[in-house]
Amino acid sequence: MLRTRSAFVLLIASFAFLSACSSDPEKSKTKKDSAVSENPKDSPAPDSSARFPEKIAPAPANYPHLFFDGEKELYGFADSAGKTKIRAQFDYAGEFSEGLAPVMKGDRHGFIDTTGKWKLTLKYKLTRRCWEPSGECWLLGFSNGRAPAEDAQGRRGFIGHDGREEIGFLYDEVEPFSEGFAVVQIDSILSFIDTTGYVQNWPLFDKAFSFRGGRAMVVKNEKEGYLDRKGKLVIPCIYGSCFAFSEGVAFVTLSPHFDASWFCIDTTGKKIIKGPFDNGGFFKNGKATVSYKGKCIEIDKEGKILRNLPDSDCQEGC
Repeated sequence: MLRTRSAFVLLIASFAFLSACSSDPEKSKTKKDSAVSENPKDSPAPDSSARFPEKIAPAPANYPHLFFDGEKELYGFADSAGKTKIRAQFDYAGEFSEGLAPVMKGDRHGFIDTTGKWKLTLKYKLTRRCWEPSGECWLLGFSNGRAPAEDAQGRRGFIGHDGREEIGFLYDEVEPFSEGFAVVQIDSILSFIDTTGYVQNWPLFDKAFSFRGGRAMVVKNEKEGYLDRKGKLVIPCIYGSCFAFSEGVAFVTLSPHFDASWFCIDTTGKKIIKGPFDNGGFFKNGKATVSYKGKCIEIDKEGKILRNLPDSDCQEGC
């Protein structure tokens, strides 16, 4: 059975904060992932994952897309019509980005081009992420010219397109670069670094997320806000929960409960759509799918209801 990767991963790489969200990956693992969960360095996708538009960045439309062959329990790549372009042969893989896709076959870690040819074989291990609800796992590839990897001691850093170390293997955890910055962790200390590895002298937070739309979600004392790319807390940590910005708009709630009283703000923190909605969501092409008074609807960026939608559209994740 073939499944296109987009069926289960349309966020993260782009994405995410470095605090593990689940202490029991065994509860959600599939047969495919039984080997992965045995490795403590395989990081669960953070609980922020639902609050980003996609778990990993989808490949460009003209690139092959990842699929999983359920019979072989291997990954391959297919075109947009579902035709196999690179046969299923990899134990783990990730979507194409910057012309290359991360793959793992046995003990071999590296990157292939769009023809399936190995372009890099690494002396390092690639970094995997697992999506707890389904147990699906994928490899992190290149973003902003850097790819996360780990050395023989399990320390993490970043490599360049030539496969060489670009940012030292110093960290317990790293997230992919997004908009020029990556979140890294040593012990319990979170920091942002730029693509040279320079640690930004920014305020410290309990949790930090990758940049989206020029803003990074941060958490202090269990309240959430947003940082700009200069390290300034431009939207204070006053919210119970936030979503990543999409098209200049973010869904936020003052409530500590995830399922109540959401509204929308712009990148300055100004409320622009009052809601209140039953859930948060994302804008795409000027539209967002949300639940309002128990009904699934589509709204525009002024908060106008465009149409009613089947309840299943919201149940699947707005």
